[in-house]
Amino acid sequence: MENEPALFIKKRIHRESEMSDSKSARARRMIAEVEEALRNETPAQVASRFSDEQKEFPKIFEMLLTRNYRREFLEMMLQQLERMEAGRVSQHDASVAVGQVLVDEIVKPQIKNAQKKA
Repeated sequence: MENEPALFIKKRIHRESEMSDSKSARARRMIAEVEEALRNETPAQVASRFSDEQKEFPKIFEMLLTRNYRREFLEMMLQQLERMEAGRVSQHDASVAVGQVLVDEIVKPQIKNAQKKA
């Protein structure tokens, strides 16, 4: 280990500490870092810089790069993940809860608007 470059050691320690973090904690950290990077960089630059995070959280990462996502939906999804990690809700129930909110907030209003135009 003494012969390893300092940067390699830092990256390995960072990865090892992340492995002990919960998935929701890693997601929140990634969101904050990506949002900060997007203030000064293009989405393409951010995507290349955060390739590992993009692999771990592809849908969240995609959402962040659109820049017009609804933060409250992202927060609700993270809260459901935290509830799952704490054992307060099953993955199925969390998925149903998220799906219901998305249907109520996105799908139903779009159907209503389409019906008004018809």
